[in-house]
Amino acid sequence: MPTITTAPWGPQQPYLQSLWGGAQDLYGQGGPQFYPGSLTAGFDPAQTEAMGMTEQTARAGQPVIPSYQNMLTKTYQGGFLPGQQSNPFIDAMFRQAARPVTDAYRESVAPSIGAQAGAAGRYGSGLYQNMMGRSQGELGRELGGLAANLYGRSYEAERDRMYRGDPATAAALGYFDAEKLAGVGLERQTQEQRLINEAQARHQFGQERPWDVLGRYQAAIEGPYGGEESTPTDTFARDIGRATSGANLISILQDIFNPPTCHVARLVFGAENPEWVMFYFWKEYEAPKWFRDFYNRNSEVIAGWLKGKSILQGAIRSWMRTKIKIIADKAGFVE
Repeated sequence: MPTITTAPWGPQQPYLQSLWGGAQDLYGQGGPQFYPGSLTAGFDPAQTEAMGMTEQTARAGQPVIPSYQNMLTKTYQGGFLPGQQSNPFIDAMFRQAARPVTDAYRESVAPSIGAQAGAAGRYGSGLYQNMMGRSQGELGRELGGLAANLYGRSYEAERDRMYRGDPATAAALGYFDAEKLAGVGLERQTQEQRLINEAQARHQFGQERPWDVLGRYQAAIEGPYGGEESTPTDTFARDIGRATSGANLISILQDIFNPPTCHVARLVFGAENPEWVMFYFWKEYEAPKWFRDFYNRNSEVIAGWLKGKSILQGAIRSWMRTKIKIIADKAGFVE
């Protein structure tokens, strides 16, 4: 049976063989290897120390907390509110503020009223008593306003302290140093992780590089650089190749055989139908010798007898197509 062999372009073949050999070698190595080192940075010594400090502080407790809690409890209970003898300074502040007022009344206002009443001969009279009562009332109102202002502000400030007291703030201060130290350790650990990531990336690049180079090499040497085809020298393959390489099979066949002797096939298929050409090839190169000799001697006579017999022609045409299929399969024709 005739064969047609195709192969890559000759100068291209050594490079393709090198490519396949390189791929085989890489395949035998089992593929990329996983990064051998750790992928996670360990704790920095400063972090370890900071965690130890934090644990120690948490277990031992902070001396400031009980004192703070006691003062906070007293504040919540109003122990520092004015008027309950709990603030040792508020009363002294009031006395200090009231002294100038009482001194002025005692040394100036009251003596003046007495002198005026005495000059008028009314000292000790009802008028004198009224004047003294009014002056004392003014003194009381002034002292009362002073007290309200001082004690009121003190009360308001103390209530604000009661609401704003936060033991968590005092507790957090005990961990301040440890937290700062932990922050330093975190910066070092982060940098160490960056170095690990870089090392892993370099390792991965080294693992993938041979495959990448092979892929680039493949892209460079492959492509439509031409090809080689071994053409069979047998008569069948040469003639059918020529007959099927152009659009007009019949005219090519006329040039080759001038004219061919295939009267029956031309009759049942029609002179313009290339199927009779394919049957001719089967007859000449595939049919038994006895059939070929019989057909060539009698085809013209048989064709004359078959004219007008459409049913019989259809049967012969169906049989001939089974032979045409043999030729088509061997020649690689696609229906």
